[in-house]
Amino acid sequence: MRTFCTVLLALVLLFSPDGTGPPASIGERAPDHEWTMMAGHDGRTRLRELIGHPVVIAGFRRHLVDGIHASLVGSELLSKHEKDGLILIMEDRMAWKEGWVEPVAFWHRTAGYVPWLTPSPDDGKTPDLGIVRTAPRDARSLVLIGVDGTLVAEGTAELATEPEKQSDFRARFKRLVAQEIARARSGWGTDPVAREARALAFGKGQIAAALSKLHRDGNTDIPERREVLSELEWRVAGWTKSVRFYLDEGRPNEAEDAMKRLSAAVRGAERWEEALAPLAAEIDSPEVKEEKSLDRKLAKIVEPLDGKWRRGKIDVEILRELRAFAEKQADNRVGARAKRLDPLIKSLLATALGLRHSAIEERLRKN
Repeated sequence: MRTFCTVLLALVLLFSPDGTGPPASIGERAPDHEWTMMAGHDGRTRLRELIGHPVVIAGFRRHLVDGIHASLVGSELLSKHEKDGLILIMEDRMAWKEGWVEPVAFWHRTAGYVPWLTPSPDDGKTPDLGIVRTAPRDARSLVLIGVDGTLVAEGTAELATEPEKQSDFRARFKRLVAQEIARARSGWGTDPVAREARALAFGKGQIAAALSKLHRDGNTDIPERREVLSELEWRVAGWTKSVRFYLDEGRPNEAEDAMKRLSAAVRGAERWEEALAPLAAEIDSPEVKEEKSLDRKLAKIVEPLDGKWRRGKIDVEILRELRAFAEKQADNRVGARAKRLDPLIKSLLATALGLRHSAIEERLRKN
């Protein structure tokens, strides 16, 4: 599971190409979906950019008594399968009146980590998944999108009136997640070449080798092999989008790590190597090198919040240090990120110290 410092510094196939199309039932490929507001993610916001990952979408509400049934299932799955590529998206049933701060603070206070978060589409401001629902879309909702983009499972994490059926659904949902992870490793499909290429790309992260396999072993005009070619393009596009996202968000060290893994995945595929060369050069530039140093300094500033805030072993001076850093570095992306973190740090301090936000500001003025 991701540590606090990593999460705190993280703010925001053949699908129907324009995201439209009829809602998918179980076993059908879901229309492409774009999450228009997210926090805690890696820059990928479209369903087709997540090809090769099992994707769990769980409802929750920021209330511990009746709002975390589905999220407990999702959290258990993430703890077990995050390293296997599982992506967990928590759908908040409460409106984001002031943006991402309180949802992120809720998850850090409650669980010590932050999954990908998105607000509910209930108010009509954000689109809903294009799936047929047999259970209510609420804080108990559980949805599984498979590695190939199909709707694998949909239901609810709790049915008080039928506990025996609900127990069966939870167990089946977890088994289906494990099966999707196995499919990513072994590949999927009916064509043996397509299946092996998918195993290389999504099971082993060897995208160039998958492309080579498709071209070496015969006719790429076979429909399923054309699907794989499309999936590889989206895999590279999504990965590239993550690198750009990290850079633009002022997270250059994460951008460098993601770029290294992407470069290794496409090594030998000349077209992708050439396309990625400008981005790689930007990461190696003197400007980004300076941002990497600042990134490490910012991580040290917020490091005391990793666990210690729960035990009240921090004080408001961390907020003063953060603000001084943000002001000094106001002309670069890392400084901008420090400024965005200010309200989140204040929210966590308020919890740790039992103070109102106004009292925190008063302490800063007095000290």
